[in-house]
Amino acid sequence: MKRKNFKKEIREKLLKMRRRQSKEERKKKSLVIWKKLKALPEFIEAKTVMFYLSTPDEVDTERMVKESIKIGRRIVVPVSEVKEKKMTLSILKDYGRELGIGAFNIPEPEKKYIRKISSKDIDLVIIPGVGFDEKCGRLGFGKGFYDHFLRNLPVGVPRIALAYDFQVIAVLPLEEHDVKVSKIITERRIIITKE
Repeated sequence: MKRKNFKKEIREKLLKMRRRQSKEERKKKSLVIWKKLKALPEFIEAKTVMFYLSTPDEVDTERMVKESIKIGRRIVVPVSEVKEKKMTLSILKDYGRELGIGAFNIPEPEKKYIRKISSKDIDLVIIPGVGFDEKCGRLGFGKGFYDHFLRNLPVGVPRIALAYDFQVIAVLPLEEHDVKVSKIITERRIIITKE
């Protein structure tokens, strides 16, 4: 029980910090993070990239997705299946035309634009999170959607998280079901998993 409370405290503190940033700060940091991401070999070599679609206080992926489509990447985004607590993956072709507001107020493709794809066809996954630690542990919103998805992702597919630097703390109280990421990109550094 203590671990759950500690996780909740960390989650609330980091979300507060995220919300406190100005729109300009978020935009500036997100651009720095995008420049680092697109220079990585994992991104350069990937043909199919799964992005999360950002909410207003997360590292902004709108520009990343639009530019990735423009340079010929096949972009995949998650669609939340709330009752099943899982995500369906869908190919996104037009950011401006195909999206609506889905579960948890997160942008996702409208029903008529859902083009299902298997996780086996993804070369790189870009992941959100509330908090991370220096060993690439990840703290999400506690609903388990990404943990479930990542556990079933084929071995060897890079899992790169995007975060503001303050979201990375020394150690998170992780549990068995929590899945680590391969790398974390912040506006200040790139953290690589040691495992």
